Amino acid sequence: VDHPYGKFAHWGRFRLAFLDYLRTTYAGDYSSPEAQRSVSFFLGVCSHGLADQSYDMTILARSFEVDGPETDDFPVDQYADYFITIDHDIVFALDGAGPFPVLAQVLSESMGMPIDQSVPTEGMEIMAAVATIQGSPDFVLANFYEHAWNEYPWLGTHIYNDAAVGSLPWLGALVAEQWQVVWRRLHNTDNIDEDLVLRTVPEDGAANWPVDHEQSETNSRIAIFTGYALDMDAAQSRMHLRDEDGAEVPVTFHTAYGGRERSLIFLRPSVTLDYDSTYTVEIESGVSTLEDLRTTAPILFSFRTRCADDSLADCPPLEPPLVTGEMPPPRAVDAGLTSADAGSLDAAPSADASAGSDSGNGSRDAGNADASAAPPAASGCVCSLASPSIAAAPIAPLSLALFGFALRLSRRRR
Repeated sequence: VDHPYGKFAHWGRFRLAFLDYLRTTYAGDYSSPEAQRSVSFFLGVCSHGLADQSYDMTILARSFEVDGPETDDFPVDQYADYFITIDHDIVFALDGAGPFPVLAQVLSESMGMPIDQSVPTEGMEIMAAVATIQGSPDFVLANFYEHAWNEYPWLGTHIYNDAAVGSLPWLGALVAEQWQVVWRRLHNTDNIDEDLVLRTVPEDGAANWPVDHEQSETNSRIAIFTGYALDMDAAQSRMHLRDEDGAEVPVTFHTAYGGRERSLIFLRPSVTLDYDSTYTVEIESGVSTLEDLRTTAPILFSFRTRCADDSLADCPPLEPPLVTGEMPPPRAVDAGLTSADAGSLDAAPSADASAGSDSGNGSRDAGNADASAAPPAASGCVCSLASPSIAAAPIAPLSLALFGFALRLSRRRR
């Protein structure tokens, strides 16, 4: 569909306009089928925007460091879908439904982007047809799975590894945390001081953070994932990295695709950090969201750098590297799964605290091909991507992340 609405819908101003529409229209009562359809779609839009930024700038960026850069002949978004489909018996089921009149109204009236509802309707119909083919295990095994492993073996090894920042379980847990904030925003019960930062890499109290960028550019950037979209040009003036004496450490700031309004910001130290030293990231009070909510208190998190090689015996052990494993042997993929309705929206989303936990060490790895790090044992999943209703509470974080990934057949060029 030759229209910019698809890319535009990734970003914060559209999500804010959609949020305002839902709050104004339903005043916190989302019990009707119409409200459920709109809210479930909105949650998917929110997760897609955050998951895209996070996946592309973490595990995918690391894959390019280890597996090599993406080429036009082997688009990584398409090939990563084959790992998703085969490795855990995922079945995509896209029925083509969606609140298209609402989308057209929000885009036209709130965003100044006139669009007829037939445009997103046609786009969803196309994606439904694509998903039918892209999500067929027999088709994938016969044509693409081995090629995907040949081109992106490190990504194939770790896309389901919850120890890898940006993997599907890790993203699922992040999205579950985001949905908690979105649910509170839908009911006007959010708290900007508590909800601004979803998680950080490294986590508060983490150890063994790298002192430089020699091993990996991707795994040495400090990441802040936010529950609200921020104007990063304004926000970065209130973000600082300080050493043990409180002196400011020079950093440069980076966002996904170089954009200004984002939910993920990186601080990249411009100097080599000291070994075995504590550093603190300070986010000053007064950080403003796109809807002009402002924090009233500073937000702090600290981490400790790794020890020098000659002092390792006196320090916490380094995390083992995430290395490239072997392609799983061919196996039967028909688990007898069929698409099923996900249920009804009857409770607030529930974060799974046990999923996607991360030590804050950044999943640093050497990218070696001489060891295997197989993902966890598989269990079947049916993911209904555009069902008229959605069970917000019981859906596993992994399924949440898959919602956004299934809609990305070809690489978005930004």
